[in-house]
Amino acid sequence: MKTFKKRKIGWTGLVLALVVGAAAVFLAIVPDDLPASVRPSPAPTDVALSTNPYTDDRAVEVQLSQSVQYELLAARDGRVTGIDCSTEGQLVSGSSFYSLNGTPVVTLATTIPLWRDLKPGDRGADVVALQQELVRLGYNVTVDGGMGRETLVAANKLGSGEPSEGSEPGVPVSHFTWIPASAVYLHGCNSKLGDNVAAGTKIATVTVQPRTLQVINMPTDLVPGKRKLEFGTGQLDVDGGGKSAPLAQSQLSSVKAETATADSNPSWSATLKLSEPIDASVVPPSAVVMLNGSRGCVSDRRQSFAIEVIGSQLGQTFVRFVRSSPPTRVLLNPNASKSCQ
Repeated sequence: MKTFKKRKIGWTGLVLALVVGAAAVFLAIVPDDLPASVRPSPAPTDVALSTNPYTDDRAVEVQLSQSVQYELLAARDGRVTGIDCSTEGQLVSGSSFYSLNGTPVVTLATTIPLWRDLKPGDRGADVVALQQELVRLGYNVTVDGGMGRETLVAANKLGSGEPSEGSEPGVPVSHFTWIPASAVYLHGCNSKLGDNVAAGTKIATVTVQPRTLQVINMPTDLVPGKRKLEFGTGQLDVDGGGKSAPLAQSQLSSVKAETATADSNPSWSATLKLSEPIDASVVPPSAVVMLNGSRGCVSDRRQSFAIEVIGSQLGQTFVRFVRSSPPTRVLLNPNASKSCQ
C-alpha cells in the first residue's frame, strides 16, 4: 500500500494566494472605462497666443558729451542789474543776457576779441573782425579795416545806442562781452543779480558745442522705432545713434542732479527703450523652431508661420509675425522639419 505524506503550506504561499484572489475580485467588479472625472488629463499640445506691449528695454551706459568751455568776462566795473541764466541753452552774438548799472552788455562774436576802445581812423585786424561781424548781423558796413563813420555808427547802435552828448567819438570796448562763436551754449552763470563785479570778473561759462547725452555702446539689434533714455525719474529722447538733442540749461541741471554727474565725464547706467510700446505676440520658447538668427517658425494644427524673435524674458519669447496675422493658438512642440519660409 502507498503512503501519502502530508505537505505543509507555508505562510508565504498563503499570502500569495490571498493577493491573487483579491486582484481577481477587483478586476471582476471594476469597469474597464473609468469616469472622465477621475481619469488623468492628457498633456496639452498647444497654447493660446497672447499679445503684450513691448518696449525692448536695454540696459546701457551713457555719458555727457564734452566741449571746450569759455569764460565770459564782465566788460566793465559795475553792479549786476539784470542777468538771465534761465536762457534755454543758447546765447547769440548781438544779444544781451546781463546788464551793468542799468545798461545792457552786448555779446559779440569776433574772430579777434576786441581789446581796445576804437576811435575814428583806427586800423587793424580787430577793426576788420568788428566790421565782418557787423555785416553778418545785417549792418551796412564796408570791410576795409578802417574805423570810418559807418562803422562807428553801426557799432554804437549795436552796443548801447548813439554816444552820449559830449563823449569822445568812438566805440568803447566796455560795451561788449566777447563770445567765441555766433551762437554758444550757456553752461552756467557765475554772478547773480545785485553782485558788484570788476572788469574781467567771470560772469558765465559757455561751450561752443551743445551738451548732449550719448549712449556709449549702442546696441545693434534693436527693434526699429523712436527711442528714449530713462535714468532715475528723468528721460530724454535720443536719435538712432543714441544721442540726445542739445540739452537746455534746465535739462542739463536735471541730468546732473539725477545722476550726481560731475564735469569729469563719468558714465552711468540708464535704460534705452522704445518711446511707444509695440504689440508683440508671446509664445513659449519650445514653440519656436528652425531658428536662424532672429527668424524662425511657429505652427498651429494646420500650418506654419514665419516669425521674427524680438526678445525674451522669464520663459517667454516675444515675436512678430512676418507675413501673416497671428493664429489664435500655437503648438508647444511643432514639427521641427516643417518649413515656414
